[in-house]
Amino acid sequence: MHSVKDKSAFAQSALELDTSFEELERLAGQIERAELESDQDFEHVTRLLGRFSDCGGRIGAGVQTLAQELEQARVRAEKAAGLVAERSVIVQQRREASQRMLESFQALALKARGITESMQALKSQDREALLARLPEINSELDALSEDVARLEKDALAQGLKTLAKNADSMKQSLKAARERLRAS
Repeated sequence: MHSVKDKSAFAQSALELDTSFEELERLAGQIERAELESDQDFEHVTRLLGRFSDCGGRIGAGVQTLAQELEQARVRAEKAAGLVAERSVIVQQRREASQRMLESFQALALKARGITESMQALKSQDREALLARLPEINSELDALSEDVARLEKDALAQGLKTLAKNADSMKQSLKAARERLRAS
């Protein structure tokens, strides 16, 4: 268990106020049960009344301190909520940008698959048909490679390392496909 000194100012104020309330109730009980039959009894009750009054003063001051601490805690909580709200907007924007980039990557992957399938189909055809379609496929590979490089650059700028790595892998695959096409 933490000692009072380890607690926040708000918690310390609340604990001190609670202690003062307990003491006030204890003193009230002692005053209520006190005998009033002798001078000593009157002196004892008088001392208890003085302590009761002091305790009441501490409670009044404690309530004020607790109210101030509560206000400061409220201000800190509002500041924290504001910071979190700002950060959540940034997180949402980044999530949306990431989602857009991921969708772009998936679309580029579909295009790459389409080009690869076209290349595979051409391999089964004669050499003249392959040569006739070669400029078109090269153009498609160029455009796709540029799009993938742009996506990789954007992903790196956004700190999306995995997506950038995947884009780089796709870029390398496209480069290898181009080399296979030239070798055909």
